[in-house]
Amino acid sequence: MQKRSMLRCNLAKRKEAFRQTRAGWLFCRSLDAFWNPPTAIVLLLIPTSIVLLIFSHTVDLASRQTRYISYAISIYNTVEICRKIPGWIAYWKRVRTENPYVQLILSDTALRIKLSLGFSVTIHTAYALFMLCMGMYHRSLWYYAFAVYYGLLVLMRLFLLREVRGRGSEGGSFSPGSNLMREWNRYRLCGWILLAMNLALGVIVVFIVYEKRVISHNPITTIVLGIYTVCALIYSVYSLLKFRKYKSPVYTATKVVRIAAALVSVMTFQSALTFALFGKVPNSEAFRRKITAMTGGIVIGIIVTMAVSMILISTYALHRLNNRSRSSAKNAKSHKDNT
Repeated sequence: MQKRSMLRCNLAKRKEAFRQTRAGWLFCRSLDAFWNPPTAIVLLLIPTSIVLLIFSHTVDLASRQTRYISYAISIYNTVEICRKIPGWIAYWKRVRTENPYVQLILSDTALRIKLSLGFSVTIHTAYALFMLCMGMYHRSLWYYAFAVYYGLLVLMRLFLLREVRGRGSEGGSFSPGSNLMREWNRYRLCGWILLAMNLALGVIVVFIVYEKRVISHNPITTIVLGIYTVCALIYSVYSLLKFRKYKSPVYTATKVVRIAAALVSVMTFQSALTFALFGKVPNSEAFRRKITAMTGGIVIGIIVTMAVSMILISTYALHRLNNRSRSSAKNAKSHKDNT
């Protein structure tokens, strides 16, 4: 026991003496930076590892050493992300309770809806303009169909954003459920626009099935697209169920639009996945066309069902509100006559 303690003491002294030297200080700092890198470096390595993985699997000139380097960086970054997740969670909890701006966003539902709609309008407007430019450059109805579809999504979100921001004819700030007549009208309008969007979606399905247009991606890109599609669909359904408690047609319409956008991602992912799995298989074109036609039909059917249900539910709600207002006006008139 005494020998062990002496050895440990000598080892500790040697380590401390080594750290006092310049080479030892640089080595310890480098080792500490490697095992505990800053958060900025970890976040910067995420796109770097993705780009290296795509490059190593898509470019024919990529050597075996490049693939090994990309694998090592990806594994290292994954390990560091897993190590830093508890710290990130603790930091978020601290910011959530101390930062006044975060508290304002989390407590104000209308503000969260505004930010979400504004971000979605910006992204989808840029994508719709890009598809429009591609259509004009290639003179292809394929890109025009995507531009029309995402343009209609932007139009619906602009209607809802204008309503939430309280810039209607009555002005003032938006309060969910305060003006149900106006909200149900906007809800029905979104249903009609959603129904019109199926024309553009039908053109996309026809191009894929009958014009043999293929949506192909790199395998890694296809995996990322699949993860995004699943997450977007789950989050869209969760948001729809979560915001039903506010009993606001405008809030519900915003989440229905999100589901419609996620369903298009499902169709795109299915086409890319079938091409990645069966693209090089002989005589697989008929099978891929059948699967795409089935998926496109299901997606179009779901969107048509949502659009028709929005129109019918809003029409019935408006009819009830009109009857209620007429009856209340009639009762007020009869009470005035009696007095």
